[in-house]
Amino acid sequence: MLRPQVLSAASVRCLALASLAALAVAAAPAERAVAAGVAEQKTDIRRAGTYLRSVRRMVKAERKEDAAEAFGKAQELLVGVAAERVEPKLKRSFDRAADLLAEVHTELSAAGIKTAELAPLDSSAAPKGEPATGEGRFNPNQVSFVLDVAPMLVAKCGSCHIDGKRGGFSVATYEDLMRGVDGGGRVLVPGDGQTSMITELIVSGDMPRGGRAVSPAEVQKLVFWITQGAKFDGQDPAANLRSLKPGGEQPAAAMPAPKPQAKLARPTGKETVSFATDVAPILTARCAECHGANRPRSGFSVADFARLLRGGDGGAVIKAGEPDASTLVRRVTGADTPRMPMNRAPLSPAQIKTLETWVREGATFDGPDAETPLPRVTGLVRAERATPEELNAIRADIAARQWRLALPDERLERTTTDRFLIVGNLPSARLEEIGGQTETVADDTLKLLGHPSGEPLAKGRVTVYAFDKRIDYSEFALMVQRREAPKGERGTSGYDVVDAYAAVQMGIVAEPGDGGVLAEQVATAYLNERTTGRLPGWFVEGVARAATARLAPKDARVVAWQETLPTSLAGLKNPTDLFTNRLAPKAAGVLRYGFAEGLMRKPGRVRAVISAVADGQPIEAAFKREYRYTPKELAPLWVSSKTRGVSSKTRGR
Repeated sequence: MLRPQVLSAASVRCLALASLAALAVAAAPAERAVAAGVAEQKTDIRRAGTYLRSVRRMVKAERKEDAAEAFGKAQELLVGVAAERVEPKLKRSFDRAADLLAEVHTELSAAGIKTAELAPLDSSAAPKGEPATGEGRFNPNQVSFVLDVAPMLVAKCGSCHIDGKRGGFSVATYEDLMRGVDGGGRVLVPGDGQTSMITELIVSGDMPRGGRAVSPAEVQKLVFWITQGAKFDGQDPAANLRSLKPGGEQPAAAMPAPKPQAKLARPTGKETVSFATDVAPILTARCAECHGANRPRSGFSVADFARLLRGGDGGAVIKAGEPDASTLVRRVTGADTPRMPMNRAPLSPAQIKTLETWVREGATFDGPDAETPLPRVTGLVRAERATPEELNAIRADIAARQWRLALPDERLERTTTDRFLIVGNLPSARLEEIGGQTETVADDTLKLLGHPSGEPLAKGRVTVYAFDKRIDYSEFALMVQRREAPKGERGTSGYDVVDAYAAVQMGIVAEPGDGGVLAEQVATAYLNERTTGRLPGWFVEGVARAATARLAPKDARVVAWQETLPTSLAGLKNPTDLFTNRLAPKAAGVLRYGFAEGLMRKPGRVRAVISAVADGQPIEAAFKREYRYTPKELAPLWVSSKTRGVSSKTRGR
C-alpha cells in the first residue's frame, strides 16, 4: 500500500480532498471526501449509461458478444457505486441508470443474448459495516482502531501488507503500522490526520494498488482516528490485525503465521518460454476472473508475480523446476481436483505445455517489477522487445480498441505519417491534412526542445485521435481516460511505454488554433517518450505550454495564459503547490506555464534537464546543477520576482 519514495505530483492528485484545516473544523475532510465520492460516482454512472446505450446499438448491428461484454461492464460500474452507497444528490441519476440496466437486460434476454444475472441495485443501501442512518455519518469521537480502522486495513491492504511486506511496509500489527516503512520512517503522525503519508496516498487513489478503493467514509474514519492520536484500543498491540476482536479478546493462537516469501528467479538466457509474453497472458485470460486482485478465491491471486509466487491459503502453488509437484500445473491438468479453471473450458494442450515448460525451466520472471500487474508486465516487455514496426502494430491495435470503447458506433478512419498514426471520425482528406500539419509542428517543436535532427520522435508512431465534435472528444475523455473534459479543452495526452497518444478536437475545417493545440500535445508526447515517463507532470505540462507559446504566440489560449497569470499568482499561497495537485487544474496549468516560460528563457538548460532525467537522474539533481536550486527552492524566487514586477507596473500607472 505504501512506498518509501517521495510522493510525485500524480500520486497526490487528490490530496486536496484530505486537507483538514484542524480538528476544530473536522467537518471539512468529511465534506471533501464526500465531494470526491460524488465526482467518482457521477463519472461511473455516466460511463454505465454510455455502455448501455452502446449495447442497444450493438444488438441492432448483431454484435452479440460485444453487447454482452458492454452490459457486463455497465453492471459492474453500477454495482461498484451501490456498494459504496450512492451519494444523495446522485440518487435520481443512479436510479435511472439502474432502470435502464434492467430494461437492457430484458431486451438482451429477448434477443437470446446470454449475460450475467441482473444484480439487485439499491441506491439507499449502506455498504456492509457502514451505518444505515444519518446519511452515513458517524461520531468522530467514537472511532475505534479495532472496530473501524483495522477491518479496513485487513480488507483493503491485507494481501500486500499483512500477508506480505510489500515496499518494506507491514500493517500486520498495530506496532508494525506505527513503525512505518523500513528505512523510510513513519507513515502517520498521531494528532495530524491532515498530512500523514498514509492519508495522502489512500485519498489520492495511489494506494491500495490492484485492490478495491477505500471509500470516502472509511477515509473519514482513518483521518479522525489519526487526528485523535492514533490510539490502540485493543489488548495486545503486537497481535495480528486479522485476529483482533471487539472487547479486547485477541487470542495469540488466532494469529496466522506470515506466509514465506518465495525467492524471485531471473532468466539465465537459456529459457525457451517467457513469463511476460507467454505465461502472463494465459494467467490473465484464464485465471484472473476468480484469482484477481479483489478477494481472490482461496487467497490465491495472479494479479502480479509476487502474489503468484506467494500462493494461496494452502501455500505456494509453484515449485521451480518441478511441474509435476506444482499445484498450479496439477490443477490445470486435472491431476489434482477440482480441475481449474473451475466450471470453465480447460486450458488447451499448448497452454498447459507452456506452463509446464516455464516451471521446468525455473519459473523465472523477466518483467520489470514483481509487483507490477501482469497485463502491464506483458505490455511493457512486448513493447521493449518489439521492433518499431511491431510496436506500430501494437499501438494501432490499442487505438482501435480505445476507439471502440469510446465511440463504438462511429466509423474509424486512419492515416499514417513517418511519426504519427492519425485516427478519427473525420474524412480521410482531413485526417491527411492533420497528419501533414502534425509533422510540420513536430519539426518545430523538437527543434525548440533540442531533439537531434533526423532522429525519430519515438520508437513507434505516436497516435493522434482527431475528433470532429466536442461530444466525441468528451466521450473519449470519459470512457478511456475516466475523467470529465473541462469546458474549452481541445487537447489531451496519455503515455506509457506501450502506448503514447494525443487526443485533439480539430473539426472538419481547419481553424487558426489548430497549430497551438497540436504543438502542446506533440511537446507532451516528446517529453514523455524522451524520458520514458520519468519527468513529473508539472514539468511536462509547463514546458509543453511554454513551447506552445514560443511556436504560436498569437494562439488564443496562449494569450489567455498570459493574461490570467497575474491573477493566478495573486491567489497562490504556497509556491510549492506548483508541484502538487492542491491547486485547481486551470490555475495550476497557468502557473506551471509561467514557471516554465521563465526556464525557457535559457532553453539550453531546459534541454540539459530533460537529457539528465532521460539518463535516469532525479530532476532535483538536474535542476540543482543547471539552476543552483531544486524546483521547490526555485519556485518562491520565481513567484517573488513576478510579484515585484507586477507591483512595479502598478505603481508606474
